[in-house]
Amino acid sequence: MKVLRKYPHKSAEVISIENTLSALQAEVGGDIQMITPFDRPYGVICNEMGKSLGLQPNLGLIHKDKLADILVGTILFVRLGDEDYVDLTDDDITYITRMIDDKNRLCVCGTDVIPTLQYT
Repeated sequence: MKVLRKYPHKSAEVISIENTLSALQAEVGGDIQMITPFDRPYGVICNEMGKSLGLQPNLGLIHKDKLADILVGTILFVRLGDEDYVDLTDDDITYITRMIDDKNRLCVCGTDVIPTLQYT
C-alpha cells in the first residue's frame, strides 16, 4: 500500500508497506490510533500512546487558525477506502504535502476537528 510517512523533524516521504495491522504498528512503533482531520478521505495513523511515551513532536494540527493538537512520533497518511485503507494517489500526496507548512503544521480545512482531538 502506498502511504506518506513523516518522521519528526523530517519531510514526508512516500513509502510502500503491507496493509496489515502489524506493518502499521511497526511503522509507528506501537498500537495505532486513526484520526481523520481532513474533509477528504484521508486518515492519519499515529502511535496511540505516543504522548504518554514522550515521543517527539511531529506536526501541529491547525484548525480554524488555532492549534487543535500536536501529533507525535512517526505518522502515516493513508487513503480511506470503503472498508479498509487503500493506496494514496499522486494527487492525494500532492494535496497532503501542500497542507504541511514550513513550520511543521498540518493545516486542515474540515469543518470539525475529530472528537479524539478535543479535550475536556
